[in-house]
Amino acid sequence: MAEKILIIEDSQMMREFLSNLFKKRFEVISFENGRDAKKWLEQGNTPQLVIADLQMPEMNGLEFTQFFRANISQTIPLVILTGDKDSNNTIACLQAGANDYILKPFRPKILSIKIEGLLGATNA
Repeated sequence: MAEKILIIEDSQMMREFLSNLFKKRFEVISFENGRDAKKWLEQGNTPQLVIADLQMPEMNGLEFTQFFRANISQTIPLVILTGDKDSNNTIACLQAGANDYILKPFRPKILSIKIEGLLGATNA
């Protein structure tokens, strides 16, 4: 069974891009906001890794990270992927438990390598 990546991104174009980037290696589950992803997780579903946008309606990436770390897992890797260059948001997300904070635009190969590294660290 393929490992699951949970993608939370309000841009349909970016959700599709990320899904296409990872679908050969992973089962990709995606939602357009943190609230819907939270419901999915509360139903007992568990991903091996989460990629979340920071700026989303309903529940933003920081709020989602705080929920995820408090209620779902302290160890499942979580990456914030955002166009927000505010260093205060970077610090807040990392302090809340995000494993990485990657700025858009990003190089797909670099993102893939980082994701593989995070998953390799949890599977070691």
